[in-house]
Amino acid sequence: MSLIHKPEHIEPASSAALSAIKTEMLTLICHISHTELLQLCRTNKLDAKQLQLCQQLARHLSSCPVHVYYKPLCSTQILTAMTLGTQTDTWLSETGKKDLLNAYLADQLCWQLLENGYQRWGEALKQLTGQVMTGMQFIGNDDPAELASYLKLLSQPEIRILPGGCMQPLKTVLFLADLAPDNADNKEPATVRTCANCPHPCAYRKSSL
Repeated sequence: MSLIHKPEHIEPASSAALSAIKTEMLTLICHISHTELLQLCRTNKLDAKQLQLCQQLARHLSSCPVHVYYKPLCSTQILTAMTLGTQTDTWLSETGKKDLLNAYLADQLCWQLLENGYQRWGEALKQLTGQVMTGMQFIGNDDPAELASYLKLLSQPEIRILPGGCMQPLKTVLFLADLAPDNADNKEPATVRTCANCPHPCAYRKSSL
């Protein structure tokens, strides 16, 4: 993956200083592997015909880019929004009209694509900052006001908050990416499930558990 810009390292900044920092945008191309499809089928006890359905759905998602909006908050933390976009929302709505299995598998595959995006984003951050991502702190689990505050800080038009407190596009996550120097103590990449820290029974935030 080739990246053409590298933001400067910054120390913790005031609100005014953060407002002056430009939000950057990066497009990631992610894929769902055959191994991941097989794991999804094993987990849900699907047969060979249903595996073919998973493959068809995954092929569609392979053409859906993952958009990443990011802004450094300090030298060791970057605010990140990752989304599959409104095009994927439309596709999910149309796919869900076919039957419950199509709707469920499409939803699961979208979350898998986002999770694959975390690894790609970690690779990109290493190129951008020379540091490795050591953790992810998801935002908005308990406090919609906090979610709105962080989204306002990113100041980008693609993602907004629905009246119920969820983000739109629906397949969107907002988190703080923790960074540390690339050394022997930080060789293991951060691995966090999309919904790992969410206490609420939300259909969009709990479906991948």
